[in-house]
Amino acid sequence: MVAEFDPNATERTLMVEYARTLDELDALSAIIAASPTETGSQGQVKLSGAFAAANAARAILVRLATALGIEDEDGTPAVTKPQQRASHAAARARRAQGPPLGHRGID
Repeated sequence: MVAEFDPNATERTLMVEYARTLDELDALSAIIAASPTETGSQGQVKLSGAFAAANAARAILVRLATALGIEDEDGTPAVTKPQQRASHAAARARRAQGPPLGHRGID
C-alpha cells in the first residue's frame, strides 16, 4: 500500500493505526467467538464486554478509513454498515438514471 500511494507522515500514521485497529478487531472477534457471554456482578448472564470494545473499534476504523479515503471497488467507503451500503447503492442508481421527470431544467 505504501509504494502505491506514497503517503505523507500523517497518512502513514493513520495507516499504522488502521492496521492496529484491524488487529484489535481480530483479537476481539476471537474473544467473542470463544466466550460470547460472561457472568455479571449479580450472577446474571450478560454479553461479553468484548462486544462493546469491538463496536468502539469499528467506529474508529470507519473514521480512519474515511480519513484515508479507503473505498471498495464500487466506490463506497470500505467500512460501512449494511444500511449505509444499501443507501450508497440506491443513491448511485438514482444518479445513473438522471434527474426525475419535471426536474430536467427545461423551461
